[in-house]
Amino acid sequence: MVAEASAVAALPAGGKGQIGRQNRRRSDRHMKLARTLRHLASTGWELRRTFDSQVLAAIEQAIAATESTHGGEIRFAVEDNLNAAELWRDLTPRERAIEVFAHLRVWDTQMNNGVLIYVLWADHDVEIVADRAFTQRYMEIGRASCRERV
Repeated sequence: MVAEASAVAALPAGGKGQIGRQNRRRSDRHMKLARTLRHLASTGWELRRTFDSQVLAAIEQAIAATESTHGGEIRFAVEDNLNAAELWRDLTPRERAIEVFAHLRVWDTQMNNGVLIYVLWADHDVEIVADRAFTQRYMEIGRASCRERV
């Protein structure tokens, strides 16, 4: 028992935590490098093959059908990859979706009820960005639903 206590005491301060932080930093660098390579190597061919004109037409029809049942205005955007400057800034898919939301003026609807469904193909990521009225309305529904369950 005493030997174990002295062995633990002999470890340098912050030993295990420091190793853990170093491994996390190394892992983060590897993940960033892998992400950068994935984006830079993406040619758009697979995206165009997956989202061909028939698929995009089907998505457009589905959006039109669902918009006829509610007051929301939905936009769909799919992007192959980020450019080098965006990767250097370590732009997240969510941040890029918000930029696209603004660029496409999805927020510029009469009732502030625009919704963007954004796909960043190289990251295999889907983000949904909603305007104020939509977010507020569904937050109210979500709270009411939670209250019913409790």
